[in-house]
Amino acid sequence: LKCGGGYGGEKLLPILKSAAYSGTTDLDRWKVTFYTTGEDGRPLEPEHKLMCNYFSIGYDAKTAYKFHVMRETHRSLFISRAVNKFWYAVVGVGDVLGCMDVTKLVRVVVDGRELEIPPQLRAIQILNVPSYSGGANLWGTKPPQPPFTRPNVGDGLLEIVGTNGPLHSVACMAGVSTATRLGQGRNIEVTLREFRTPADVDRVKNGFHMQVDGEPFFVDYKGIHGDAEYKHTRMPQGTSVDLTVRISHHAKAQLVQNDAVKGCCMPTIFPGEYAS
Repeated sequence: LKCGGGYGGEKLLPILKSAAYSGTTDLDRWKVTFYTTGEDGRPLEPEHKLMCNYFSIGYDAKTAYKFHVMRETHRSLFISRAVNKFWYAVVGVGDVLGCMDVTKLVRVVVDGRELEIPPQLRAIQILNVPSYSGGANLWGTKPPQPPFTRPNVGDGLLEIVGTNGPLHSVACMAGVSTATRLGQGRNIEVTLREFRTPADVDRVKNGFHMQVDGEPFFVDYKGIHGDAEYKHTRMPQGTSVDLTVRISHHAKAQLVQNDAVKGCCMPTIFPGEYAS
């Protein structure tokens, strides 16, 4: 949290000293549950993940998954942090064109109310902390207008935003743009829309992607897959894809944080985690 894009080789002692004089703050942790069906159409056992940072569905998760597959299958190409960032950028460039419009793919219900999502969004991100993909603040710092409230990592609320594509994300990371604010809430459900026409089926026949805290998954008619070795096969005629994602509050943990020092904090103290 507020540590930037990653550890850059700085001396550890100043970081530890700043932590020693820091206070603590609550950090919400969230339970993400996936409900889907298998190849035969029968419900699979629900899968559960714990989330501290963010959930997303769309092009950004696709880029993360393609990078994951490439790194796992061509390990010799990934020799340093700088090289890793280069390959991530190469993978991302391939997604500038042809990104799926997620507004035609999913419905998002927040605290029992369906969100009105503007057309042409290529990804939807659900945020717990104001630091996404290397430190970008997608929500932004502009004062919120009602009914939105100022985000806080321990307020029991998640922020829902949308981005238009890789170039929009780059602008957010550079601090010259922000994502589209969509909503805030405590209980969030993401479901696939009904597929009634051939065009609808075409949107999901090749699968789609989502991620939790940077861990990417591929979703198709056989279920949810995180294995880099998984080989997707074309969806047979007459089959469908079914997915529901539910996000609810799990617990709070304590975070050591010093706002007086830029980019300096300590990891979450999980032994002090408590339910709320």
